[in-house]
Amino acid sequence: MDKSAQQTIHRSTLVKKEPKNLSPRQADHEMYFQLRTIPVSDGYLDKLACRLIEWARNNNNALVLEQFLVENNLSWDTFLRWKNRHERLGQAHQFAKTCLSARREVGGLKNTLNSAMVMKTMPMYSEQWLELTKWYEKLKEGSESRGSNITVVMEPIPSIEDQK
Repeated sequence: MDKSAQQTIHRSTLVKKEPKNLSPRQADHEMYFQLRTIPVSDGYLDKLACRLIEWARNNNNALVLEQFLVENNLSWDTFLRWKNRHERLGQAHQFAKTCLSARREVGGLKNTLNSAMVMKTMPMYSEQWLELTKWYEKLKEGSESRGSNITVVMEPIPSIEDQK
């Protein structure tokens, strides 16, 4: 039997020992692929928050927050639940959104990214873009509520003969 996969019986429950050569990150996510729920400590969420900040700040290819979730084997629902439970992870999430927002906006301005796609999704990353989008919608509602018929009254144009 392979030593890294030794099994022991503990209180009538079969427990698989983790191999010694796994990093703490890999050990925490080993259970994820077995579709089993495991408790997550505050220390683990602190480490996840640090990884998120480092990823958002240093990875120039980081454009969408879901990239980080995929790299860390997390679902969006799980991340939101942890973010709401752990204040530092929530702060790291806000910081990551700021980093991604800046990177995406600069990419749209320099035409290295599709500016139409960036504009449609920027409100998800930037509070300023969200406020601007709401303001545009409010203006649009106001113009649509006035109606589409516009009556223009023009004074008759004097002819040359009338001026003589």
